[in-house]
Amino acid sequence: MSKSVTISQATLPGLLPNVEAERLARSFYFVEENNELFISRMPTAVEREVMHKRAQEIEHALQPISSEQRLRIEAAAAIASLLVGYGVGRADKESQQTVTVYVKHLDGVPLFAIKAACADYIENRVFSIDPRSGAHIYPDRTYPPSTPALRAQAQKYVDALWHEQLRFSRALRARRAIKAEVDEAQRERIGAGLARLKEDLAANRGAPEFEREAEERRALRRQCFAAEAYARNARL
Repeated sequence: MSKSVTISQATLPGLLPNVEAERLARSFYFVEENNELFISRMPTAVEREVMHKRAQEIEHALQPISSEQRLRIEAAAAIASLLVGYGVGRADKESQQTVTVYVKHLDGVPLFAIKAACADYIENRVFSIDPRSGAHIYPDRTYPPSTPALRAQAQKYVDALWHEQLRFSRALRARRAIKAEVDEAQRERIGAGLARLKEDLAANRGAPEFEREAEERRALRRQCFAAEAYARNARL
């Protein structure tokens, strides 16, 4: 089965790429344990603001054209522009009905993705790859793309943006950082510290024994002094 690809990615209409925000989101990695999400490091307040702003832009862009009549009208204009290149006029009733069908079939797709997919077909950026020869197979330019074909092309842009939004969501949702791994130098420092602590504990355990022996020596000296005093008094 051949695989449809795009020669080069079109600029997303109405949503410019934010390289800074995407690079920031890609700098984090995540671990999920017991339904809790851990992040490689907690983002700073400025980083959170950058990602939150981009996430809001994406959420707005992912709204399907069914959410607003204005979006349907813009989608219809983009589709009509595509169909004109295939000999489908703008003014006649049949052409208008064709555009209406396209809009209805693409009702759940965001506007930016429809515009990007239309631009791909207009600029001949869509082709398939023959699995045996690897040759590029372009769609028949005699007929316009079907609504499933146009939707599949638009879905690629939706998926790419959805995955970008997911990275921001995970980074903003994480509440705990992953414990940093201990390297060899840190292990040596920790080992030395534990050795010193062990020596200190051993010394502390020996202190009561030393004090007991000292107290016994003091008691013995007191007994000696008492005996000497008793002997002197007896001689008197």
